[in-house]
Amino acid sequence: MRYRYRMQSLKTGWGMEGEPTPEGKTELEKVRKQHPAQYKFSRIYLAKQMIPFHHDVYRPFRLTSIKDILQ
Repeated sequence: MRYRYRMQSLKTGWGMEGEPTPEGKTELEKVRKQHPAQYKFSRIYLAKQMIPFHHDVYRPFRLTSIKDILQ
């Protein structure tokens, strides 16, 4: 397991992950300011990753829900 900073917005459905360092959090804050519509209402928090290679660092991804998976 690894820790990573995670930025996600449940309202827009977009997320991004960064390195677990102060610089990683700063980088995510910069991205949030550059793309305000995509990361509106997003929050940045430290998350424990069970599968750290699932999402690449600093690459946007769409959030999914169980409804999306079952369709």
